Amino acid sequence: MTLISIMGLIAWSLLLILGLLTLRSVLVLNGKIGINQFLPDGSDINEANVRFLRALSNSLENLPILIGVLLLAVTMQAQAITDPLAIYILLARMAQSICHILSTSPHFVAARFSFYLAQILLVAYILLQLFLTL
Repeated sequence: MTLISIMGLIAWSLLLILGLLTLRSVLVLNGKIGINQFLPDGSDINEANVRFLRALSNSLENLPILIGVLLLAVTMQAQAITDPLAIYILLARMAQSICHILSTSPHFVAARFSFYLAQILLVAYILLQLFLTL
């Protein structure tokens, strides 16, 4: 399950990248913005675009840590530690991104934080378990 979760984390980030490329391509093809006029923070389009861009950025920012710990377990041949937990890291990552994209209401922000916290706690627990196996 660890390797599937690693592939899922990568695939999720790719899906978010493709989503952003699609959104921006439609805007360019419809003549709403020039291909060279996008601001890096997405603020030139609308709030939904900014949220999508932030969800993508957050996914990419955390990808090395999430995948790094899972790959560390694989290289240590300690997948018994990560196999039961890795899928929950992936699901929490996906849920966090979805909350990020959908809304900035207090309920969605609280849910987004909870999903992020779940990822961090799971990775910290796995890292501790890996350390204890040394």
